[in-house]
Formats: sequence, C-alpha cells, structure tokens
Amino acid sequence: MSDNFSSRFGNKLAFEGIGGLNGNSPINNVKLKPTKTQIAYNEAIKETKEAAEKQMKKATGAYNSEFSSAVNGLGKLEGKSINVSEKGLNIVKKHIGTFEEYAPNQAMISRVEEALAKGKPITGADASFYMHELSESTMMSKGMGYNEAHAVAMQKYNVSPFSVYHPNVMDMYPEEFNSTWRNFWR
Repeated sequence: MSDNFSSRFGNKLAFEGIGGLNGNSPINNVKLKPTKTQIAYNEAIKETKEAAEKQMKKATGAYNSEFSSAVNGLGKLEGKSINVSEKGLNIVKKHIGTFEEYAPNQAMISRVEEALAKGKPITGADASFYMHELSESTMMSKGMGYNEAHAVAMQKYNVSPFSVYHPNVMDMYPEEFNSTWRNFWR
C-alpha cells in the first residue's frame, strides 16, 4: 500500500495511534524528539504569549492577547493606499488617549500625522493601525466592549495582530516587540 499512516499524519501520531489502537505494540513507549522547527515554533509562541501578557497589563488599545487569529498578513488592506483625514486622525488620537500612554502608539500616530501633513496616503502597518483604531473606536462608541471591538476590528480587515506596528516603530522600541513581531515583516 503506497499510502501509509505515518506520511498522512506524522510519525508521532502514527506511533501513538498504532500503539493506542492495539495496546500491545512494542512502540507504545516510544518518545519522539521534537524537530528544530517545532522547538522554534514553541519558543515563538511562548515569547509571543509573554509579550502579549506584558501588553495587556499596559492596556494600550492596539494589541489584545485575548484575541488570537491566524496570521493573515495585511488581509483586505494588502496593496491598498488609505487617505488619512483630519477627522479620522482626531478620532484615532481621542481613542488612543483613552488608554494608558504607550510610546509605540504615539510613534504610529506621528507617522499618520506626517502622512496627512504631506498629503500622502498610508499603506502597510500605518494603514492597518489607522483603520484598526478607527474601526475599534467606532464600535466602542456604540457600546461594544474593548475586547469584542478589538477582535471585530481585526476580523473586519482580516489582518494579523502583528500588522498594526511599523517595523521602524519596532526598531525605536525593541523592548516592546519580540521576534515574532519582527518576523511578521520579513
């Protein structure tokens, strides 16, 4: 038979599955070592969780560790240019002002202010941040709680939670962003 259990489900599952089914298999006690990829993945998850817990303590408004999402890149904002308006920027600034001061948020606002002043559209992380905060603010002003508004704003544009800060802002505040954030932009 050319289709084998191991190739379809991986060696660990194959060993556990076979041993678990008949109970008499000599391979019941086989322990497989995790691969380098699995180790790196587990370390990235741990690092991300620690950073997320740190972020939640700050209640910044831009990142919420309770919201998990598959990494969707820039989702609906991919390849899009967004024109910033004075009204929109003021909404974002007022919304961000309801949270504890967080330097990366201020840096992102500065980037959006600069684009508005120069009459240039925003893209990438700047667009993700701006649209996310506008959407989150609108929902919260209609009575939705922060956690729900945050999740819905991410889903609205189908963006990764790692897309809301520009790499230059991450470079300015390296203590605030672990490698998972930086790797998103590579």
